[in-house]
Amino acid sequence: MSRYFLNYFTNGCGVMSYKELLKVIGGNIKRIRENDCKVSLNYAAKKALMEWKRFDAIEKGSANPTVKTLYRIAEVLDISVDQLFEINKSQPKTLEPTIEDIKRAGRRLSN
Repeated sequence: MSRYFLNYFTNGCGVMSYKELLKVIGGNIKRIRENDCKVSLNYAAKKALMEWKRFDAIEKGSANPTVKTLYRIAEVLDISVDQLFEINKSQPKTLEPTIEDIKRAGRRLSN
């Protein structure tokens, strides 16, 4: 993973977790689709060559999209892929560590 990527997603308590990153990506997709493109979930899913349920799961941050899928979604929304990773102002600047983060840090310190 590049240093830029790690620095970009660093918050007050460490690197953003994978689940948090999926939520950021999904939230950006939904916000851009609804506010900028003003298209329905069904329409966007069809244009991205996927089922609406899968597209909905990606927007909710509960699915793990491939890079190819993210590129298709970005094409449908007429944006660059890096815009999907942007942390916008409405999202908290610092994130609380999860129990898993704390346990992982404890294991690293004990080794």
